[in-house]
Amino acid sequence: MRPSLRAATRIERQHGGFPAVLRALDECSVTVIADLIQECATAPTNVPALLLTPGLAWRVRPLVPAFEVLVLNLMGADLDAEEKGDGDHDADARTTFAEVHTKLFRLATGWLGWTPAETWAASPREIKQAYEGRVELLHAVFGGGEEKPNDRDRAATADERFASGIRAMGTTKVARPA
Repeated sequence: MRPSLRAATRIERQHGGFPAVLRALDECSVTVIADLIQECATAPTNVPALLLTPGLAWRVRPLVPAFEVLVLNLMGADLDAEEKGDGDHDADARTTFAEVHTKLFRLATGWLGWTPAETWAASPREIKQAYEGRVELLHAVFGGGEEKPNDRDRAATADERFASGIRAMGTTKVARPA
């Protein structure tokens, strides 16, 4: 299953937002699980129709944690960063996921130059990472942005920066007789 931007947008719209999707998963909603499979499947599947067969709902309970992770990926959550405590805590709490998805679509098609089809197929996390990579490239090529001072960057002239770099490699200056 693939947490694409298209799937994220459709699931968010179908169920009135990701908080509602997560609540429905907690309640073991077979309908939501079927919709997640339908939207995120990479190949056509009959599983959603089978899940809606009466009497099979109890069998999906063990799958709920995996679907919760899928929903977090649809939301664009960086699960690794949150485990390390590096999550983005500056996000505006009033921003809706629909607005986030629109912004991601604009970034991918505008800044990254992806086609709409490529954008819809990419996951929210892939779009964020590609955008961050593009910004890093632009900073490397053109400079700008906020500089983070360290010992090498504090040097005032190019000669001082070069000498600082040589010293950092552990080299020593050898005086040659004239």
